[in-house]
Amino acid sequence: MADRSANTSFGDRIGELLRNAVTRTVCAWRELGVEQKVAAIASITLFASLFLPWFQQTSPKASASINGFAAFTFIEGSVLLVAVGILVLLFARGEKRPFHLPGGDGTVIAVGGAWVFILLSTRIFNKPEQSGVTTGIDWGLGLAFVASIALIFAGIRMRTVHRPEPPNPAASPIRRPAASASGSPVISVPAPSAASDGSTDDPTEEQLAMPFNDPRRPGKKRRRPGR
Repeated sequence: MADRSANTSFGDRIGELLRNAVTRTVCAWRELGVEQKVAAIASITLFASLFLPWFQQTSPKASASINGFAAFTFIEGSVLLVAVGILVLLFARGEKRPFHLPGGDGTVIAVGGAWVFILLSTRIFNKPEQSGVTTGIDWGLGLAFVASIALIFAGIRMRTVHRPEPPNPAASPIRRPAASASGSPVISVPAPSAASDGSTDDPTEEQLAMPFNDPRRPGKKRRRPGR
């Protein structure tokens, strides 16, 4: 019974985590703009292309397809890193995470797409070769090319639209005064300073009733002779 209850509680936690992840993903997707959604779709396509056939190897006896993970090199690793990084960036933007990137999100996405395009271009001339086997390009690599071009155009479009990023509180050291219930800022007035004996600097009624020429009347201090 204890093992069954433990398995049930573990399954409930996993289900709750999955529901929370799906809810957060849907809410983040709704907050994205059109250009950001295009970049997200292109990143998902780029990631999915690694599971598709990139190369077609043909021998006199048989032929076989090789996907991106089967021919995994530095190029495929970089493509995977760019796709996952852009998806994480867009998910954070959908949740209004306050952080800024050098050049903005559009620049980062466009540069990532251009980098992937260059890597895929070099991969065409660096195919996995085997003796007695002819290796050609398959449609999965072409789909990755299309996704990289879509990332470039989505990043350029994001720079053109210039969608404002969430404000970064760490970048604004100046603190504004808090607003009251009516909406006007609250200005704190310091309390009057008191002397050590408990008296204040305010004149008494007796001092105010003195004539103006009385030296004991509070006002400007009398100048000492010799100054």
